[in-house]
Amino acid sequence: MIPAHAPNGLFSWLSISITRPTSTIDKMSGEEDTEEVKREQDVSSVLQELKFVPKDRGWAWMCVLSGFLMNVLVVGGAAKSFGILFVEIVEKFGSSSAATSWISSLNQCLALTLSPLASTLATLYGTRRVVFIAGFLISTGFILSIFAVSLEYYYFSYGLFVGIGSSLAYSPTVILVGLYFDKRRSLANGLTVAGSGVGGFVFPPIMHWMLQYFGLQGTLLILAGLMLNICVCGVLLRPLSFYSPKLKADKDLENATSCITTLKNHKFDWSLLCVPQFLIYGLSLFFCFCGYPNLFIMLPPHCKNIGFSKAQAAFSVSVIGIFDLIGRVFFGWFSDLNLVSKRVVFISSMAISGVACMLLPLMTSYISICITCGIVGLFAGCFVALIAPILADNLGPHRLPSAFGLAMMFQGISFLFSPPLIGLLEDVTGTWTPSFIVSGACILIGALIPLLQPCLVKDEIITAVELEKTEVNVS
Repeated sequence: MIPAHAPNGLFSWLSISITRPTSTIDKMSGEEDTEEVKREQDVSSVLQELKFVPKDRGWAWMCVLSGFLMNVLVVGGAAKSFGILFVEIVEKFGSSSAATSWISSLNQCLALTLSPLASTLATLYGTRRVVFIAGFLISTGFILSIFAVSLEYYYFSYGLFVGIGSSLAYSPTVILVGLYFDKRRSLANGLTVAGSGVGGFVFPPIMHWMLQYFGLQGTLLILAGLMLNICVCGVLLRPLSFYSPKLKADKDLENATSCITTLKNHKFDWSLLCVPQFLIYGLSLFFCFCGYPNLFIMLPPHCKNIGFSKAQAAFSVSVIGIFDLIGRVFFGWFSDLNLVSKRVVFISSMAISGVACMLLPLMTSYISICITCGIVGLFAGCFVALIAPILADNLGPHRLPSAFGLAMMFQGISFLFSPPLIGLLEDVTGTWTPSFIVSGACILIGALIPLLQPCLVKDEIITAVELEKTEVNVS
């Protein structure tokens, strides 16, 4: 039996084998156990060979910068600012809110659901290559959107192309940053994903200005050019294999090549779907992202409906973005201090965001709307920044690529029906208020699910006690 993780982090854990009387079940599962042990030994060998990678220093911070800029463009520019384009598309085609919401639904569903595939491709071909291709795909999607003659065309260009490109850019970058850091993983991850907060603050007013002077097509063309900078971000992502020539003197080139080959042959760990610790946070993120991302779709048209200008609507989205940035950086740094459990911070921040989202439609003045948006953004930035660190703490850093990819997939599934549903509620009721309430309730449900973890820990303790009578060999 190989434990999920050990105190020393990514590059060290104990291999524990348990000797007990052979049973029929043991014989039937013998081959599977042997294969699993072999796979874990291969991974252990890889991690031992890569322990010389400079952690928490050097080029690791350049990878953080690259991830930050990528998040500015992908999450802030293509995802969070879609609400600004949403209003323009509705006015251009006279489409319903539900039908127009399918653009964002397909985009984000693909961006997140394909994360396991993106993680696998990054392992096989390298994060640098995958992110470079992602920038090209996203830019192509914006260029194709210029020629849209119907709403369905946006499903293909903005939904399909930009969605697939976003998946290839986001997940591999966050995973690589997590592997470059150990002691400062929460801070590094917080700084990386803080780019989405900056993008969410900068892009809405810029897009509003571009729409005024260049129209929808001109704006999409400019965005297409900006998205090509994702290719530059990809080039800055130095792979871990770069350091293989710097092995110790007693390690020859053959060992380095074998190490890299073993890493590339490492399969995606789908067995995490059977691990209760992962399922708890996977389901939490599923319900949370049934609600939180809808805010960026609902807020601009809601502000317009209650009498505010398009510029004010765009700025309200920017408020979420700037406080999201503050939340990601501050709580990422705060979590590394280990003064409070990451789980407690994760649950509390998600619950506060849910309550604030439900209160948003009750705000009538523009100042109160901005204050509430700031609260949502601040604490949403907190729990988003803690996703990767919490998965690493609970499942082990060596399983982070698979765990993070599956966590993104859970979020992506929620996008398949959530935006169209909140759009349908607005079409039926004529107001966005029910949509805000439903979205906030989903976030609250997501905050409640991790409260089940103590029960899981109790079960693990019981299992450990039952195994005390067995003979344990530590290798």
